[in-house]
Amino acid sequence: MRGRLPTASGLTRAIRCPGSMSLPQVQRETGPHAETGRQVHTFLETVATVGRDAALAGCTDERAASICAALDLEALPLGDGTTWASEVAFAWDITSGAAREVGRNLSRGYPMQDGEAYGTADLVALSPDGSAVFVADVKTGRGWLPPPAESGQLRFLAYAACLAYGAESAEVAHLHVREDGTTWTQWATLDALELALVGEQLRELSRTAEAGTGAIVEGPWCRYCPAFSSCPAKAALACASVEAPATLTPETAAAAWLRVKAVREVLDRVEEAVRAYALEAPVPLGNGLVLAPAETSRDELDGAVVHAVLGKLYGPDVAHAAVELAASKKSVDRAVRMVAEAAKARGEKVTLKALSAQTLEAVRQAGGLTTRTRVDVRERREVES
Repeated sequence: MRGRLPTASGLTRAIRCPGSMSLPQVQRETGPHAETGRQVHTFLETVATVGRDAALAGCTDERAASICAALDLEALPLGDGTTWASEVAFAWDITSGAAREVGRNLSRGYPMQDGEAYGTADLVALSPDGSAVFVADVKTGRGWLPPPAESGQLRFLAYAACLAYGAESAEVAHLHVREDGTTWTQWATLDALELALVGEQLRELSRTAEAGTGAIVEGPWCRYCPAFSSCPAKAALACASVEAPATLTPETAAAAWLRVKAVREVLDRVEEAVRAYALEAPVPLGNGLVLAPAETSRDELDGAVVHAVLGKLYGPDVAHAAVELAASKKSVDRAVRMVAEAAKARGEKVTLKALSAQTLEAVRQAGGLTTRTRVDVRERREVES
């Protein structure tokens, strides 16, 4: 099977596992952490043109909003006298060796012409004399990363930017953004000789992708690989049994532990794929059960509102019993039980269930109870039609 060069973000993996380029690719759904990273990137894209307040207004993810609000933009390490641009997309012609800027803020909407490779730099700057480019990739996660000088992504972007702008060298960096908005940066320099080596490496990688002869090499770069589900190495691992060692020693225990972790990662991916399929089409399991979507609801309480309602209804002692830093239905039940027991002692006919329901309804009316509904895939009894 023949492949093509991935975009810049996938080049680090492709360099280490060239066989992954020729396998069927399936893009995974992004999780909450990916959404946080995306919104931090969007903030950096827009803040220079629309201003900080307007850019922050676009952060709907709470974690991203917190990071961006604390981010010190003046501390972005892009060199003295430079003006940075964000989300700059480049194309490199594999045959001619020429590169060009294809646009900004394209959301990875590349033209995808044959014979070209593409990538987007989070942040780009040109030195005052035009002899060097600065390329920084923003990282909000904690996953595995190679040093900047060995990053296939940064090497491609630096090479393409130098060709596009006529620069002779590049400074590349991973710009790490912490939860509190502080940053730290890893820099590396790519001189003219190193940039020439980048070009040769990319051409060789392109030939390998076209021929479909690349080797499969497992490593930390497998985690987000779009070819994970079709990888023969992962399939072999999933089919292999995990046997407990006959005798536990430091060596056998370490080997077993690493193998369990590797198999679990494969099985998690398989489960993820099956769940995604079952969301669209229920899967009969042959034992009277079916794997199908199931809707569940969960009530979330606002501790401050609960405290205020209980204090108004029953006094501060009951309010303090229900709420510390947070409130839950169990904590409300514990607090209301005090009221129920006192009422029964006075000869009144009350039930804890009715009193709790009455209290929760008062909390809901005050805006302190929100019901969140989610749809998940789980085993359940088949329903006859």
